[in-house]
Amino acid sequence: MGTSADWPPYEYVEDGKIVGIDVDIARKIAERLGVGLEVRDMKFSALIESVKRGDVDIVIADMAITPDRCSSLYRIKWTPLSSSPEEGLTSEV
Repeated sequence: MGTSADWPPYEYVEDGKIVGIDVDIARKIAERLGVGLEVRDMKFSALIESVKRGDVDIVIADMAITPDRCSSLYRIKWTPLSSSPEEGLTSEV
């Protein structure tokens, strides 16, 4: 997982470890999928490119969801559930 660990309480470094709400969510997802999780801290501006290159499989960071970001990563059409895209989304593949 790629993240930019500079946005507490979502992702930040504490005692040399990357922690936070987003990291907790990612660990639960990995647990449910039965896979390991390696969390990598990187610059926010590098997150999307790191997914495109295959350096990381997933990015979890406090990132606003935009149609451009979605189409460049997954070719998914996102449908907001409210007027704020950060509050909830559904997707159509």
